[in-house]
Amino acid sequence: MIYDDYDKIDAVRNSDLGWFQMSPALYKLKVLDKPEKRETSFFSVGSAVHCKVLEPALYDKGYVVTSAQRPSNKQQVRFVENFLSGADAGIEDIDFLKKDSFMIAYSTDKMSDAKMEQRAQEVYEAVKEYIDLKLEEDERTMLSEGQQEVVENCSLSVSQHKLANHILLDNSWAECLNEFTIEWEFKDMKCKSRLDRLIIDHNNKKIMLVDLKTTSKHLIDFPGEYKTFDYERELTFYSMAIAHYIFNERPDLKEYDPEFYIVAVETLPVHECEVFQISNEDIMQRGEKLKNLLDDLRWHYKNDKWKYKRSYYEGNQFEILD
Repeated sequence: MIYDDYDKIDAVRNSDLGWFQMSPALYKLKVLDKPEKRETSFFSVGSAVHCKVLEPALYDKGYVVTSAQRPSNKQQVRFVENFLSGADAGIEDIDFLKKDSFMIAYSTDKMSDAKMEQRAQEVYEAVKEYIDLKLEEDERTMLSEGQQEVVENCSLSVSQHKLANHILLDNSWAECLNEFTIEWEFKDMKCKSRLDRLIIDHNNKKIMLVDLKTTSKHLIDFPGEYKTFDYERELTFYSMAIAHYIFNERPDLKEYDPEFYIVAVETLPVHECEVFQISNEDIMQRGEKLKNLLDDLRWHYKNDKWKYKRSYYEGNQFEILD
């Protein structure tokens, strides 16, 4: 299943739980109200590394290297959006589109017409290559030459690490499922998970979850990122998806032992790669907390109350600071 199809599935995913863990109100704002999402440069590179390593045959279909500069600020973003909207509507007068887009994106109260036209031309020239690429209806994610170099170096680093290569790239020794989607339910609440790589080792009767992470920090700081971004919750959520998959579709795997790994690679020079194993005990212990979190989310869906936490509506209107 391609990512766009996965993204359209109406179900709870791990990243949604991060918002809910902060507050139901944030969950409603960020997930239920679904504001337009903009992909940052960092996530473009991270997604590109995932594709290059896990789905290399799709890389050229999803990414294009270009010298075109993305809009670098909010005003340029609005300028480009209005320009493209006008072009899509059939407006062919480039000078009109430039001036109209500039007036919408920038403050022009004290500008003469000549100054406005000059500034509109300057902005247009700064984003022209980007606009031209969009007008060609190329839906691929754009990467700069520098970003492409990072992607290549990260991919190479993974391939040169003996264990990372074995568990992420070598398909010869086990049943390997990349970018594997599992639709599942917690009680009656629909959930979904997209696993970077699921390895079913029939020889050793193991089922291994391998998650690829890129980091813009040095790997010595990765244990801190593991806590900050709550990767333990993510892996535990995935473990519940795997359990559902085994129970409903692969009963032949019931006696297989689970293992959990993160392959982390730096987007910084020198693009070091390291493999981390997470203990089954940690995943099992986190499981109870995660089930409680999912129970609370299920309650909010059933009662359609999002301003406060469940405990508030059930009579506990204060929190205790630890």
